[in-house]
Amino acid sequence: MKFVIMKKFGFLITFLERKSVDTFTEFFNLPQPFPCQARGLKPPLAKGRLRGIEGAKPQKFSKSLLFLTILILGLLATGFSQTKPRPSQNVRETQQFRVAQRYQRNNQHENAIRILEQLYKQHPGSPRYYQALLISYLKLSRFDAAKTLVRRQQVSQPGNPYYEMDYGNVIFKAGEVDEARRIWRETLKKYQNDVGVYTTLANIYAENRMYGDAAKMYRDL
Repeated sequence: MKFVIMKKFGFLITFLERKSVDTFTEFFNLPQPFPCQARGLKPPLAKGRLRGIEGAKPQKFSKSLLFLTILILGLLATGFSQTKPRPSQNVRETQQFRVAQRYQRNNQHENAIRILEQLYKQHPGSPRYYQALLISYLKLSRFDAAKTLVRRQQVSQPGNPYYEMDYGNVIFKAGEVDEARRIWRETLKKYQNDVGVYTTLANIYAENRMYGDAAKMYRDL
């Protein structure tokens, strides 16, 4: 198909240079319509290829239409020459994220962080990449990086109570116990009707071996 298109394209350029193009139908080897066909009559029989009424002069093919035809054929040729498209960006990112998760399962958090930092940089505010990156930061006790990450996430989604609790969790692990407890109390007071806040905070307490506080949270539900 590509060969036929390019062959026609080359012939068009040759005819244009010689200024000898007569008709569109003759160029594409198409039969000339007979005047009787417009009236619903059968055309006269002729040997070989139909060429129209003998002696009839073909209409000139306008240069504007010729250039339009060349342009269309060029675009078609370009389309046929395109290579197989690469996997979409979303597919590649999903594959990279799965590799990072595999590193996390194997406790290779440094390798996971290198991938996750790039993904989060490309998609700032993404909850999926944020949560995975925060886990690896905390596993390696990289508390300053974790604080910066949570604050960036809060900027992208202000007013989200879960990021306030995340920040409290980070500073609790960094040794700022009293400040962490203050943040949690204020968050709980502000969102006291949100069951999700209660369960999330209970899980944070359990993660930090604050089992008495976790049990109290579940009793207060």
